[in-house]
Amino acid sequence: MSKPFRQGALTAALASAALAAPWLLPSFATQMAFLWLMVVFALTWDVMGGQMGYNSFGNVLFFGIGAYPGVARPLLRDRHARAGSRRGGHRGGMAVRG
Repeated sequence: MSKPFRQGALTAALASAALAAPWLLPSFATQMAFLWLMVVFALTWDVMGGQMGYNSFGNVLFFGIGAYPGVARPLLRDRHARAGSRRGGHRGGMAVRG
């Protein structure tokens, strides 16, 4: 097999798997839709910011607002779990024995 044929076959297989995924895995449909939305925004960010050199405020705001809770939530959850363990109580869904 030649390299262009293998690359085209791989691309076709990935594209067909991506298109069939909502029917094959219906419980993950929302997460996959959000993933593809992020992919589209990342591609627009690359084209606008990287290729053309023009950063729109809308893309910066979207990624900033999306990144903040993604980073802050695990940090706050860990802080609350540590605070519960110091008091010897039950906090954040974790039973802490002291």
